[in-house]
Amino acid sequence: MKSARGCRPFPIDKERQCRCQTVLSQLNMTVTELAQIMGWQKSYVSGLVSGRELSVANEARIANFLGVPADFLFPQRTPQEIAALREQEAREKELAQAKKAQRLEMIKAVTGVA
Repeated sequence: MKSARGCRPFPIDKERQCRCQTVLSQLNMTVTELAQIMGWQKSYVSGLVSGRELSVANEARIANFLGVPADFLFPQRTPQEIAALREQEAREKELAQAKKAQRLEMIKAVTGVA
């Protein structure tokens, strides 16, 4: 069995994402602008911000550029915390799929499509 930290992609870390977005908005900067400044792909920076991608070195570079401690902006998660984030993400995905199925059933009922 793989360790929780070794499983990719990592789950979205909403606390981390919120902290990054707050700091960026205080600086009137977007993830796209940050990516351009850092010389990286927007998708990669977005992954770092959301926690989908982990890179201690690049997280430190971003934090240094933004003038914020790296451990505040990008807190390190234990395998148990990562597992909990993964479970939460799975629950949210199931809920979204159930809502989508309900909407499709309502559309079928309204339109008379079987």
